[in-house]
Amino acid sequence: MILIPATHPRTERLNAFIAQIRAGYYYAQQQQQHEDLIAFLTDNTAPEPTLTDVWWLSNLFTVLHDRIQDWDAFDDRLMRFATRPGNWTNPAGYSALGYWFYHGWLSPRLTQEADRSFLEAITKKLRDYGIAEDEIVGQICSSSSHNYLTDSNKLTGAGDYVLARVSTSFLGFKKPSSLFPVILQHSRSVPLLKLLLLYEPAVADKQLADFLHLSYYNDLHSTSEDCAEVLLMHNAAKYEPTVSALLPKITHPDSMSKVLTLLARYVPAKYGGRDLEQTYAYFDLLRQELLRVGSGNYNAYQSSYSQTQKRWVSVHDLRLATLLDLEQPAKARAYLLNWMTDCPGYPVGTLEMVTKKYGQDALPLLMTALNADPGSLTYGNRQLFTVFFRLLGTLDYAAYLPKIWAITRHKNKKLRELAAVTLAKLGDAAIPEASTLLTDKKADARQTGALLLSLIRTDRATALLMQALDGEKNDDTRDLMLDSLAGTLPPPTTAEAGQTRIDAARQRGKLDAPVAKWLMESSLPTLYWQTNNSSGEHLDETLDADAVRFLLYRQSRAKTMKPDAEARPLIARIDRDRSPAFANALLHRYFDNGADPKLKGWMVLGAMLGGDAETDLLKTKVNQWAEANRGKMAEHAVQALALAGSNKALRAVEFFSRKYRSKNKNIGAAATEAFTIAAETMGIPAYELADSIIPDFGFSGLFREFDAGGETVRAFVDTDFKLAFLNDDNRVLKAVPKATPADLKDEFKEIGKEIRDIVKAQSGRLEQYLVTQRKWDADKWDAFFRGNPVMFAYAVRLVWGLYDADQQLISTFRCQEDQTLINADGDELELPETGRIGMVHPLSLTAAEVAFWRENLADSDVAPIFPQLNRPTVPMPDTARSLTRDHQFTGIEHGGYAFVSRMEKSGWARGSVQDSGSIASYYKEFADLGITAIVLQEGILCVGYYDENAALGPVFFVRNKSVRFGNYSYDEPANDTDPRLIPFADVPPIIYSEIMADMIYFRENDARKPATNG
Repeated sequence: MILIPATHPRTERLNAFIAQIRAGYYYAQQQQQHEDLIAFLTDNTAPEPTLTDVWWLSNLFTVLHDRIQDWDAFDDRLMRFATRPGNWTNPAGYSALGYWFYHGWLSPRLTQEADRSFLEAITKKLRDYGIAEDEIVGQICSSSSHNYLTDSNKLTGAGDYVLARVSTSFLGFKKPSSLFPVILQHSRSVPLLKLLLLYEPAVADKQLADFLHLSYYNDLHSTSEDCAEVLLMHNAAKYEPTVSALLPKITHPDSMSKVLTLLARYVPAKYGGRDLEQTYAYFDLLRQELLRVGSGNYNAYQSSYSQTQKRWVSVHDLRLATLLDLEQPAKARAYLLNWMTDCPGYPVGTLEMVTKKYGQDALPLLMTALNADPGSLTYGNRQLFTVFFRLLGTLDYAAYLPKIWAITRHKNKKLRELAAVTLAKLGDAAIPEASTLLTDKKADARQTGALLLSLIRTDRATALLMQALDGEKNDDTRDLMLDSLAGTLPPPTTAEAGQTRIDAARQRGKLDAPVAKWLMESSLPTLYWQTNNSSGEHLDETLDADAVRFLLYRQSRAKTMKPDAEARPLIARIDRDRSPAFANALLHRYFDNGADPKLKGWMVLGAMLGGDAETDLLKTKVNQWAEANRGKMAEHAVQALALAGSNKALRAVEFFSRKYRSKNKNIGAAATEAFTIAAETMGIPAYELADSIIPDFGFSGLFREFDAGGETVRAFVDTDFKLAFLNDDNRVLKAVPKATPADLKDEFKEIGKEIRDIVKAQSGRLEQYLVTQRKWDADKWDAFFRGNPVMFAYAVRLVWGLYDADQQLISTFRCQEDQTLINADGDELELPETGRIGMVHPLSLTAAEVAFWRENLADSDVAPIFPQLNRPTVPMPDTARSLTRDHQFTGIEHGGYAFVSRMEKSGWARGSVQDSGSIASYYKEFADLGITAIVLQEGILCVGYYDENAALGPVFFVRNKSVRFGNYSYDEPANDTDPRLIPFADVPPIIYSEIMADMIYFRENDARKPATNG
């Protein structure tokens, strides 16, 4: 074994590294490789592993000793492994070793105290491992987050080290230096340019072509633009000719616009006041490029920071705004009409901006969108037609009706649907044309006609759909009709009516073959009709093969996780008590044959006809699919569970809503929605439904009495949430007596399993209630916590408060194991009829009260089920009450992996993912209070790449659901005056305390603090 002293800082880092890779993005796919690496690092007899990726490699170098002078046999073993040729791939085209060693070990040590001798020693040492000096120099110069070379225009130790390698004398050697190509292959060279302009201007001037290489413009990198700005900031008069000489060579309109903007800013006498002229130049160049390459091959439009709007805005939108504001309206409209007619496609913002500016007069401009080919639009413009039809609906487009009707026969399905949605707003006036579509020979046209009539929703439109329904053979068109007629189509009220549906499907040829070859109806267990139904009608007891095939056929057509409109009334007639065997077989066949998402409706059938065993099966699949990156299927399984409707199934749905609140949050959102819908269907709040589904397992109060060999025994749930038993002598038995009947032993075993599942879900839910300060009416609290065997254990392990009608705390108390309630004076408390009860938060108590109840719990040998009284509290200072965004934590840094782990464990969910996969924010919802807390993330933290530090930005609160989170969503409030912000004075003190306590943790563990040598 490799011996590292237990107290050595490296031990902690090694353990942290092992924990990080086991929790990392790639671990599931490359588990054996990672375990081989762990063995190599912890056992000196283990062989070197073979790795196939480097995306987490910087963390490996964090295990090295802090001081290079102290590197030992362990460091040498690690470095020789890391530098073995061919040990890992080089996916990004740069030297992996130099890059990862720089980020993992060197970068944190490049402080102002890192002098030239320190870096010289590192360079010398790294030669032993084959890491070239130029690689390290290039990384130091190319840092994307820090300028290690200068500080307030003063030379740093790192700058002195680099300067010695790029000085005039160095470049004067006959052999060309390899240093500049190494540096300039990276995406950042601004720090080096700043250094040279200050200390070696002759070298800077000699290398200007490298710093301003035009290929960066064509490839949409920002390095050349940044360097151009550095030159103009340093000496605008000297470098204006150099920068302006780029303009005739630039082909990308956005790059040209940005350079013009820089020149106008730094050389206003020559370039200022020419906004309109420059805007026309931009649009003319953009037209040339779009006509040359087509919108489908055009690179994404760049963004530029708008000083007026205080946010990043596309260069195109900024230039268009200039044209609309400065040019005469008639002239601008004429120019834009020609420009938009010529272009094969353009940014969505074009339509929105011209419509907002010109209203009805923008209609000719708007109609040019129909010239675009929907199949050739770039990613950023795929919403062009969605926006077009939305804006069209706000204008009078009667003159263009023939063009819009023509789109209902377009080859593109999305376009047909968008046209139908718009035309349906015409109401009955659209019915003649829609009827013509409904009788067309082509299925696509009939489907569009059905969509139109379904959206019109008048009696006349509904009648036409009803007439066409039975004769329609195309399933997609017929399904659309069925969805439209939901609630209108009369359900079969007799067996004969149901059989009519089955016969009609047979006549259309839909029952000629099984939906899937691997699912023959004859191989499934029998399904039974309810023999005593509400109509008093007697039915044949079993479903025949056609009836079963009809159910499977219709459910295979289900687009959502609901029973199909035609299958639903038949499912309602099936005897559920005798259907679990069928449901189990159906689910197993479905899962064993790959669980095709197109057949997901079979999970609905299995859930609705199944019992507890099928609920357990679906629960297992949710977790399996979540771990296997089949998140959408996990969402479907959660929704199927909700349809099962049993208390056990609903408990699972509620549990998944919190388990997947941070990781796989789409699954959590689906579970939350499904649970909410179930509660709304029952007419009660979701939290009351969550209370109601906690089982009592047939207990009478807190006990269940039974006979075991002539002895009366009482089962109960102890404070550790385990089943225990009392015999006749009131002696506690930890195991069920041997004389207990076998079937009862099995039942208790299943109860024990279910209690464990309940506790997993309930503990987190109650802690959330502590934070949101949920209160129960005294009688409901008494029934729920003192009358339920599982919840009573929670009652005993928490401290409670009695509140008046104004939510003011009257007194605190605990529940004893004998069910008595004892207050802080040691007196027994009787619950009032009108009082309300909730868990007390330490912020609501004095320090003496907190200390008293902590001691009381300890003396009673009771451990709180979750941190209640020992959680940190942060009272809101008076100075914070006027805030809408708190900037006190801005700039605080924390290791990426540790930050993500901490946030997820604390209940924060990842916010929007923006350019390059960067994580813009994290948020925590308090839906019961209508509040969402958000903290912006300003570090280089990307999805699946947490090697860089996270950095905190402003913290604030918004109205729940008022901010959109999603991929490429930029909806977080960007300033302190956003109307969605909740003033801190209106934020409940406990919510404020909880959020600020999370932030203070990061301040106390700020990664920017100077590191101590180990």
